[in-house]
Parts: sequence; C-alpha cells; structure tokens
Amino acid sequence: MSEFAVAPLRRGPAAALGSLMLLTACYGAFEFDGGETTVVVISRPPQSTTVVVGQPARFDVAATGNGEFSYQWQRNGQGIAGANRAAYVTPPATPADDGSLFTVTVCDTATCATSVPALLTVLRAQ
Repeated sequence: MSEFAVAPLRRGPAAALGSLMLLTACYGAFEFDGGETTVVVISRPPQSTTVVVGQPARFDVAATGNGEFSYQWQRNGQGIAGANRAAYVTPPATPADDGSLFTVTVCDTATCATSVPALLTVLRAQ
C-alpha cells in the first residue's frame, strides 16, 4: 500500500487549466473545485471476499478528509438503495452474485472519492 500527499490547491495561473481538477491515485478518483481544500482519501478500500451461497458478504471502507462523511455503495456500477454507511452487508448470496464488483463513493463537505472495486466470489455449497 503506498502513501501520498496532496498539497492544497490555490487559484492562480493554474486556474487557466479550469477550476475543476481530477486527481487519480491508487485508491480512487478525487474531484474538487479550486480554492484550498483537503480531498477525501480512501485509506482502506473494500477488500474482495468469498462467501458460500446463502451467506451475506461484508464490505468496509475507511477514509480521511474534512467533516462528516456520506457513503454510497455501488454493485456493478449501480447505486444500492439504502447502502449509505461505512460498511455494507449484502443479502444472502446467490450464484448470480458471483463476479459482482462493489465500490463505494465517500464524500465530505467539499470532495468525493470512489474506491477501487472489490470482487465478490460466491462458491456453491457442497
């Protein structure tokens, strides 16, 4: 796992490139709009997991940034209704869930970061 720092952005000559900037790091994408700000950083992304059919899977995320966080989990790129906490527990897994990718978008008052995907592997019961 690598560590990195992001210096605060200030308006000035660099603003000619546009006020909306996108940084990509190993833990996701960060969007912010000029001015001084600290970006949300996903410090512990969700991990891939394996469950047996009928078992739920649990995904967790940890992030740093300013203020309180809001969370939105996605399955295969689609938002999951009600999945808005730092941890998400799936319904009991079915064979159709095998290979699903789970990501989470974490936002503070100024910025958002989306995690790298975590793979769900579902094994058939023996």
